[in-house]
This record gives sequence, C-alpha cells and structure tokens, in this order.
Amino acid sequence: MTFSIVARDPVTGELGAAVASGVLAIGSRALAVEPGLAAVVVQGAAGADQLHAVLDRLREGNEPEEAVRAAGLSAEMQCGVVTPSESTSWTGDACPGAAGGVALPEVAVQGNLLTSTEVWEAARETFHTTTGPLHRRLVASLRAGQQAGGDARGQQSVALVVRAAGGTEPLPLDLRVDDHRDPLRELGRLLDVHHAHDLIASGSSVLHEDIDMARRLVDASARLPGDALLAGWAAVGALVHGLPEAALLVNAARSQTPRFAALCALRASHGGPLAPAWNKLAELG
Repeated sequence: MTFSIVARDPVTGELGAAVASGVLAIGSRALAVEPGLAAVVVQGAAGADQLHAVLDRLREGNEPEEAVRAAGLSAEMQCGVVTPSESTSWTGDACPGAAGGVALPEVAVQGNLLTSTEVWEAARETFHTTTGPLHRRLVASLRAGQQAGGDARGQQSVALVVRAAGGTEPLPLDLRVDDHRDPLRELGRLLDVHHAHDLIASGSSVLHEDIDMARRLVDASARLPGDALLAGWAAVGALVHGLPEAALLVNAARSQTPRFAALCALRASHGGPLAPAWNKLAELG
C-alpha cells in the first residue's frame, strides 16, 4: 500500500529513508533513521510496533536480514533496511497488488499495492542516476516512482528523514506531509523551508561577522515570503551589514508577527554581538 526507499551516502555516511503512500500520515509509522545504526522502513499491514521490533533487533547486533527475520513480520508486510555496511529488502508472500523490491549496495527499494513493478524499478534507477546530496536523490526517487504509477490508490502522504553519521547536525532533516493532494510537491516546499531554517541554526552565531550569511538569509527570505522567523533573522543580518533590504525585511517581519518588537527585545536581552541590532529592530518594530 506504499513505496519507499532507504539508502546510505558512502561519502558522508548519512542514512536516509523516504516513503510515499495513498494513506494518511504514512510517516508516523513506517520509517525511522537512527544515526550510525540504520535506516528502516516497515510497511504494508504494519505499524510502529513492527518498525521498532526491527530496530531493536539491529541494536542487538543482528545483520539486516537476521533482524527482519527475528522481528516476526507477517506475510502482509514489507521491510527495507540499510546499515553503514549492508542492505536488504523483504516482501511477505501475501502483500497485495504489484509488490516487491530490490536491495543493492547502499540502497533498498520496495513497494506494494502499486500500479506495476515499474514503480520500484524507476525509483531504484533514479537513485543511481541522480547526483547531489542524499535527500535530493531520495526525493527524486519518490518522484520517479510516482511518475511510473505509484500507489494504485493515488497520493496522500509522504515522509523524508535524513540523518548525519554522528547525529550532530544543527537541524535534523525529518519532514512529513500527512494529507495533501500533491504531497511530493508540498514536500519540496518544506525542504526549502528546512534549508532556510538550517541556515539560521548553523549560521546565527557568526551572522554578525559574515556578510555572505546575511545575504543568504535575505535571498532565502525572498524565496519564502511568508516565513516570519526567517524574515526576522534576515532583517537583523541586513541591518548589521548595511544591506539595502533591511527596511523591507523589517516591514515584512512586523506584518507577519504582531509581537515582532517584543520578540526582538527578548532576543536583545540575551546579549551577544547581535544584541544592538535586535534592540534597533525592536525600536523599528
């Protein structure tokens, strides 16, 4: 009733999982990524209990195939696992419709109740022919699977999780679209928001001395005009570095957040090199 992909980036060590389905909120129960351990998807007539059972077996030291067997999945379930060294894809004998999958080095793709076997083959091929960061390859694979027919019931939800090898990234990539007519398109929008907020999380401590960071925030705010948090940080960066967009960004943030002045004053009260700029924004707001 779903198609999915789990994968590893051999260069960065990132692990990731992505899933698309014609049911509500597939991401709430079908996928998990534990840095340094595995990316896992369990789908079909399965839920969070089966997902955690596979993870538990992996934590005990089982290899992927052993973990899937030991988890006691039913014949109506599927599972894909990628660890830092191995991968496996398993499909129960009673999975409905076009059902199956493939496991290759660093990637496993699987699906059931699909329009045809071309769905997981298209996803697998696209993963291997797409370049760029792992999240981009995973999303491209979902799109290819959907273009090949996808879930026989149509589209409703998608999810994407990518974690760094050490799990120390400032803003982990963990996104879900639970109910949408075009969930993959909405996932693309959320990825843009994630990248912008990741820029804030990773760059706010150096914003006062990094004009390039300020310009990147200004550009991101222009692409995402309804994001009040981003507009505020872009405004303070523009103000610190004398960028011409500062006044426009202040007005945008003020219109999006009624308590903008109070929030700026609160940030200023925390001190630090940006405190004078936050105070100035509080006065302007």
